Amino acid sequence: MKISKLLYIFLLLIVLTGCKKIEKTSDSEYFINVLYDYSRGELDNACIIDLRPLENDINQDDYATGHIHGALSYDFKKQNKDTFITWITGLKNKKTTIILVDSGNNEHITIIDYLTEAGYKKIISYELGYQNLKQADSFKIKVEESTGTYDCGC
Repeated sequence: MKISKLLYIFLLLIVLTGCKKIEKTSDSEYFINVLYDYSRGELDNACIIDLRPLENDINQDDYATGHIHGALSYDFKKQNKDTFITWITGLKNKKTTIILVDSGNNEHITIIDYLTEAGYKKIISYELGYQNLKQADSFKIKVEESTGTYDCGC
């Protein structure tokens, strides 16, 4: 009888804490399909965060020169953990699926840590960076790209 009670308590704790789904992928076609589902409204309660600088002084890889339409801009290099957590929790509830894209310098790894610490459980990140993602065959077919900062969400 004691074992069944312990098993019940253990299962209850698992259900109450919720399942974490953190995906880090280098499969550009898979990630593009996630973005495509997002753009068609098939991912409920989701947002895309672009971790590259909003604008650079020189014409480098940045949000303004090209980004996924509707992605929020969050300049990883200019902020810290407390600022990020305050920003994201003010914008999106903890049931939101967070989709991350960065410059390919692994900024997403740090942000995943921040998000999980803040209580977010569904995170999908692309590991190879935005410029690499743009090289995929289906990018121009399935992803709407924007330039400028009019839709940065900042």
